[in-house]
Amino acid sequence: MRRWLTIAVGTLALLWAQTMLLPSLLLPLWRPDLLLIATALIGFVAPDGRAFLVGALCGGLQGWLHGSAFAAFVLSRAIAGGFAGWLRSHWLWVSAPAAAFCVGASVLLGELCQGALLCLAERSLAPLISNGAVIGMEALMGVLLGGLLFWWRYGKEAWA
Repeated sequence: MRRWLTIAVGTLALLWAQTMLLPSLLLPLWRPDLLLIATALIGFVAPDGRAFLVGALCGGLQGWLHGSAFAAFVLSRAIAGGFAGWLRSHWLWVSAPAAAFCVGASVLLGELCQGALLCLAERSLAPLISNGAVIGMEALMGVLLGGLLFWWRYGKEAWA
């Protein structure tokens, strides 16, 4: 119960930072999707499928706030969280470079899934073409923030 309360409070704090704090501090191209990065980190740290559910809930919040594309947000975030857990349990060891790679790959997959779902909904390639630079920048921010946050949380053990 305490773990889910921590996830709920953290999700609300990240949602606040993503919708109110970052738009006033950063340029639109440099704004990371904090909820997607957190979902991927949860998938890396706890590869037991919990990130799939957390990703679906975070995607639901984002879709609700966005006002449209609810299913695209839910599915893409859930797939990204599930992929991070699968990648960690099948291929990666626990270290900061592995966390950075896992989060970057999961963010890239999540954003590409969202773009593909929006392309299917709109029946055009415009969402992927117009967001191409943003998708790459979000993956880069996922690599940087994922590695740094994992290192900050686990310290020297993160490089073992």
